[in-house]
Amino acid sequence: MNLRALVVALFLVPALGISQKSDVDTLRVQFKETNGKMVLRVEGVAPKDHMYLGVSLYPADYKDPIWDGIHSIIPIKEKGHFVKEIPVDETLRGGYYEVALWEQLVEQKTLYKMAGLIKYRTGQLLPP
Repeated sequence: MNLRALVVALFLVPALGISQKSDVDTLRVQFKETNGKMVLRVEGVAPKDHMYLGVSLYPADYKDPIWDGIHSIIPIKEKGHFVKEIPVDETLRGGYYEVALWEQLVEQKTLYKMAGLIKYRTGQLLPP
């Protein structure tokens, strides 16, 4: 699956100055480490059924967000509260994450495009 469109969209959100929703509590991202295992915990509220969580993880020294990152699309099947835990490889410690909640996934011939950005968060992969 080619996720180039997802990554480009995730990077364009802050670059274009598109504002995030003001309700910070509807999408929380926490990087945690338990017993030597690192996890990115995403907790939020989906305003409707059949939404998608786009997650991108990058090493600290990444140069190309498309090719150097690890990108995932996670379906959020039902409206309401959700919690997703994404394992993080040790090589990504000190790197960065981007998380976005999207209304829909549009399949095209050779790639997937996300549409209808609801919420977006970014940060560094460092334990508290």
